[in-house]
Amino acid sequence: MELHGVLTSTTSHRVAVWGPPGVGKTSLVKAEYNIVPGVEEFNRIGFAHKFWVDVPDPLVDVMGVSRDIVSGMTKDGLNSRPDCDDINACRCLLKYSVGRTLLVLDGVRSKHDWDRINADITCAMQPESCVVLITDDQSVAAHCAGRSKDDHVLKVDRLDSDAALELFLQKANINDGSSMLRQVKSLSSKCGGHSKFIVTIASYLAGIIGGQAEIKTEISLLNDNFIHQLHNIPEFDCLKHVLAWLHSKFDDSPTLVKKCVFYLSLFPRDQGGDGRRKRKPSFHCEMSILEGRCSPATSRVGQHLAIGSDWVRDEAAYISLDLSRLRSLTASGKWDPFFISQKMKVLRVLDLEGTTNLEDGDLDQIGELMPRLKFLSLRDCKPISCLPDSLGDLMLLETLDIRHTVITQLPKKITKLQKLQQIRAGFTEWDYVLHDHERQPRQQSRRSALMSSCLSKSTGASVADFRTGGVGLPRGMGSMKALHTLGVVDLDMLSGKALLGELRKKRVKSPFWKLSLSCLDWHHQVLHLPTNLVELSLKVEGMLYQDAVDAVKDHWKVRSLHLHAKEVQDGTVRFFGAGSFSKLKSLKISCRSSYHVMFSQQAMQNLELLKVHCFCLKHNTTPPSEISGLDQLPALKKVVLIGTLEDDTAEEALEEQIYKHPNFIYGLRMVQQEH
Repeated sequence: MELHGVLTSTTSHRVAVWGPPGVGKTSLVKAEYNIVPGVEEFNRIGFAHKFWVDVPDPLVDVMGVSRDIVSGMTKDGLNSRPDCDDINACRCLLKYSVGRTLLVLDGVRSKHDWDRINADITCAMQPESCVVLITDDQSVAAHCAGRSKDDHVLKVDRLDSDAALELFLQKANINDGSSMLRQVKSLSSKCGGHSKFIVTIASYLAGIIGGQAEIKTEISLLNDNFIHQLHNIPEFDCLKHVLAWLHSKFDDSPTLVKKCVFYLSLFPRDQGGDGRRKRKPSFHCEMSILEGRCSPATSRVGQHLAIGSDWVRDEAAYISLDLSRLRSLTASGKWDPFFISQKMKVLRVLDLEGTTNLEDGDLDQIGELMPRLKFLSLRDCKPISCLPDSLGDLMLLETLDIRHTVITQLPKKITKLQKLQQIRAGFTEWDYVLHDHERQPRQQSRRSALMSSCLSKSTGASVADFRTGGVGLPRGMGSMKALHTLGVVDLDMLSGKALLGELRKKRVKSPFWKLSLSCLDWHHQVLHLPTNLVELSLKVEGMLYQDAVDAVKDHWKVRSLHLHAKEVQDGTVRFFGAGSFSKLKSLKISCRSSYHVMFSQQAMQNLELLKVHCFCLKHNTTPPSEISGLDQLPALKKVVLIGTLEDDTAEEALEEQIYKHPNFIYGLRMVQQEH
């Protein structure tokens, strides 16, 4: 429920609004608080009085808070007894005032501060009144407003890139057709979606006296030295406490996390993050970045080189660079063949995710040029349809990521790579498999045409295989002893039982095993799954049968299970059996048709996270999706509903189950997300 809906509800009692500093919590609440001059709008919904209190830091005592409330009530015409101190006067006025009261407490920093304010002040408020707390800490929010059905905990997230840019342009009075748009996008992305940064910086630019040239110069200065400018321009003093918070969070992070943060600077901003993609070996943070028309001041570059999408491709300048020490290369935007050279003998990481113009022939010599490569990502390189034969020469390769390409078959030589640990292939997002043909028919037609033109390069492939989102694997995978993560595998391209049987016999060094499988119809293949699975994803373009689901429960080591299907048998997925799914902690279910999820008979006793994806199709005449039996899940901590249930009754029934769940008082909540 949004903040406006919460405040206009007559049942809301305590509302906690939380989020990191700078995301706009105070501005959001104040906008609703001041929705109209005076209190006319709040009178309409039952508020006779409203008060805004900034909680001091540190909170030495609650006298100042009570004094602010008493002062506000006196202005409203309410008088307290002259012989009462501020705290008692505040309690009396809140208790005996006519009509409901809205009280906003901005800056509650700890559970202890709230307990003091509640014990001395807010506990005296009438039951129908409403308290809104604004805090940076999620645990404080849950402590303050998480113990009653009428309480609400709302999180304020950072703005996405499009919303951030729109707000920046609006506050800076810059037209979206301006010649400065590219520089503005770069500056907006540096704000990280924090509305306070966006509004402050954009307002500063809007106040610059002069024309477009002066504003463009200032934007360029901010882009070139962002943090330095924030610390030295007086108009940005209001951001110092947010910067201090960010610095403290970074300083408190483990060394490994700090290295990951440094590594993120190699990637284009606003690019979707994939934590697994960025999981590389440890390194020293000596890096060079090519952007715009720039090139390194010297021919020597660091151990890590990032080529930006906006870098003007200068072959002569690039060839002159000393790449003999280069350990990682990350490229984005347009691909040029000269990016790979004979100088890269010690390269460990080659990340080409999302590059354009990359074709199969560009990688033919990768085995000869980069014999020490450990990580190779071709993710989202749509024209790539097959892997080069020289891939078999990368004897040190540990991770291969070819997701969201049109590769449908892995080569036989891949079985030679005894150090290979992770193979990520196919279409891992369910959206690609189920909805592209509904929402983007023209794009699907182009993709199918591209597939047809590439099929001659893939052995035994067909257009139908592409629908499952998986790839075919060669025989001999059981010999790859280091392999522990594999997916998405298309069982329709090979004998499913033979492949799963080979994986079942495989002995792996790693203590965990992750497997993602897909097919057009799933029935008995699941009976032959490897016994040491920890993460399992099943994607079915056709019918998912109950006996396949039942067979998974015998794999007691599985801790994460994803089930994706076009439809399920009898429209119901049942999880039952005492002691079954005993170690499962995460369950995600996606189905294209309406379905009923049932939990019963003490199954999944350790399940903590439940994600249910609801697809609302046009002209759907089937009964609404339902979830029942949540009370059978004693360890449940979070329910995520992706999309919406087809009617309000089903959603209300789900909310009622969560409210009655024993873990509700410990923070169990339902979170809704869009598709």
